[in-house]
Amino acid sequence: MSIHKFDHHIQAGIFAKLRASSSLRYRDLKDPSLESSQFMYHLKELAKRDLVEKNENGHYKLTPKGISLAQYFSSEKAALNPGTLSYTMLFIRSKKGKWLLVKRKRQPFYGSYAAPSGKIHTHETLGQAVERELALVTDGKIENKLQYKGYVSILTKNEFAETHVTGPIWFMDDCEEFDLSKITAKNLLWSDWKTLPYKDFIPGWREIVEMIEKGKPNYLDLEFDT
Repeated sequence: MSIHKFDHHIQAGIFAKLRASSSLRYRDLKDPSLESSQFMYHLKELAKRDLVEKNENGHYKLTPKGISLAQYFSSEKAALNPGTLSYTMLFIRSKKGKWLLVKRKRQPFYGSYAAPSGKIHTHETLGQAVERELALVTDGKIENKLQYKGYVSILTKNEFAETHVTGPIWFMDDCEEFDLSKITAKNLLWSDWKTLPYKDFIPGWREIVEMIEKGKPNYLDLEFDT
């Protein structure tokens, strides 16, 4: 596999499944239509490239390198497109002082709390990107105006790999807490984030909230060792 393209669509499929899970059993990872020998060949190829490994329970998961590359996976192209990623990040606070959070269901930072966000598409303006993301997150249920609060660069690294995300920060305050059960975007919740364990948040959450509450748009250049 080159850094951009998987050798086979089966490898891309395995990677995509593990990207959306902390770990999977063999029977949950394997496509029933595949021969066991064929599936194991491609699974071993991913392991050779240090993208997939077994955990202590015998389940399969992405390696630290695989987790780092997961952010670059394109399901449409079944490929990896490395580079610094730009995201629209929405920070929304209700009249009750609760924040709209998403519990991530993809690597990296699987299971961590974060603000709703989405990749800024090629040839898309920042305004178009935030309108698209807001419509996805709220289904048009709130009309409060968004405020631009700054730009952030977050570099997170460990001894194995790193992730690098940048993007504009948008803030909406004093809105009604709309019903999340009917929202297209899943894994959303309203919460006073300070009541949750901070270790369960993506790196940079506290610094971004502090920037928002200062009121003046700013640029944050953050780096974390995990």
